[in-house]
Amino acid sequence: MNNNYIALIKRDFLEGKGGYLWAPAIALGIAVFFSLLPILGLTDSGNVFVINQDNIDLQEFLGRINEHTPEEISAGATFILSGFASLVWIPLPFVIVFTLLDQLYSERKDKSVLFWKSMPVSDTEEVLAKLIMPVFVAPIIYLGIFFAGTLIFAFILSIVSLFIGGPIIELWPIWNLIQGSIVLILTFFTMLLWTAPLLAWLMLVSAYAPKVPFIFAFAPPAFIIALEAIMFEGTKFAEWIGNRLGGWIEHVEGIRHYRVDDLEDLFRVSWDFLGSIIGHSLTSGSFWAGIIIAAAFLFGAIEIRKRAM
Repeated sequence: MNNNYIALIKRDFLEGKGGYLWAPAIALGIAVFFSLLPILGLTDSGNVFVINQDNIDLQEFLGRINEHTPEEISAGATFILSGFASLVWIPLPFVIVFTLLDQLYSERKDKSVLFWKSMPVSDTEEVLAKLIMPVFVAPIIYLGIFFAGTLIFAFILSIVSLFIGGPIIELWPIWNLIQGSIVLILTFFTMLLWTAPLLAWLMLVSAYAPKVPFIFAFAPPAFIIALEAIMFEGTKFAEWIGNRLGGWIEHVEGIRHYRVDDLEDLFRVSWDFLGSIIGHSLTSGSFWAGIIIAAAFLFGAIEIRKRAM
């Protein structure tokens, strides 16, 4: 990645720091708060994982921590830490959608596009940087905050375990968390690539919408879906959108035949699942057709921006 892209991505990060940094940080703070409630006995955590086919909640896990084997404690800690920290990911889809919709529109609205056009940066670099930051860099930032959150929860559980004379080392399943994080981010990126034409459409709308890009982004697809349903009694376009948003997973062979009995099985299944969806994607004509459509939309956004005044 050349210096222009790095500088542009840094700029976009600073402009959108609220969504890229503070939103997941606040979500993590909320998660920490709600994790303390069951630990202090102020609320019921509910069943958060399974040991030997028995549903176990957080209070029960901590209260009977010395009755479990080290492997069971490590497995339980992995589920608990990942479960509470997962709240960090909630803002990300909204950040991606609204950032892509707003970036090119806002610079036209406040006329800052004229300033950036005077800089030695091409329109292609500008548009691609505005895509890369929310779609590829932001998830990595969220992953870092997610991982930091699991360590914070491990510290909290360790303090509780220390007071009740329980183990400490088993509550820090770092390798499990690293594996889970790798599988999670690669799976997320694979799913993002399937949504590429939808994400690129948002950028195209942001480049040309005269006002309220949200309406210009969602009204045309809604109109097409309604028109197709009325005139042709079909839902092909809606099905295509649904397929892009995750429906394609139903066509991946073998993923419905997994059985998970313990943590080792979970990671085996996770890696198998990741390999299956990547292999399916790379050999799917629909996947590559979506990439081509996304490239066409991005080309349109670049060409429109070149003419922005």
